[in-house]
Amino acid sequence: YAGVTAKLSWLLHSEAFERAWSLGREQGLGADHELRTLGQAMVVRARWIGAVGRPLDDAEMARRFAQIERLLDLDVSDLSRFYGQLALAFRQSFAEIRTDDDLDTSQRWAERSVESARALGQVELLSQALDAADAALLARDDMQQVLAIVRQRHEIADRVSTQERADAYIVNAWAEAILGKL
Repeated sequence: YAGVTAKLSWLLHSEAFERAWSLGREQGLGADHELRTLGQAMVVRARWIGAVGRPLDDAEMARRFAQIERLLDLDVSDLSRFYGQLALAFRQSFAEIRTDDDLDTSQRWAERSVESARALGQVELLSQALDAADAALLARDDMQQVLAIVRQRHEIADRVSTQERADAYIVNAWAEAILGKL
């Protein structure tokens, strides 16, 4: 029951952000709203890829990521910029085949999102950005670096949501299991 509830929750989050993105465009709410909601929709799709149904086709994903990149060049709030950077950091999560260039690009976006989260002073966002940083490292099979990032997430665990704490421990366990140290 809990697994089904969690999947339904993430599916609803994704659909809510996508609906907000669509309505904001229809109502002309501007680049800030569009970047924030599109970024959040893509982050939910990437972070909880196994829980969000209805995957996007490659053309739609490419279109959305190109839109995020375009919006990042406009005058937007720091929070919206963070969500755009975070979405781009997680882009490699969607790829069936990840090249070193893809992972390098994701890592650069993750580093930017970590800097932005720190500048915003929001530890919940910092945990999400650190998760993006460890995602590229997981894809590279660099478990020692993953554990270094996870330790940063554990340092702020008392100030983030249960969901973020649990995710950090899941990534921790995953890396330790791969290293044969669980």
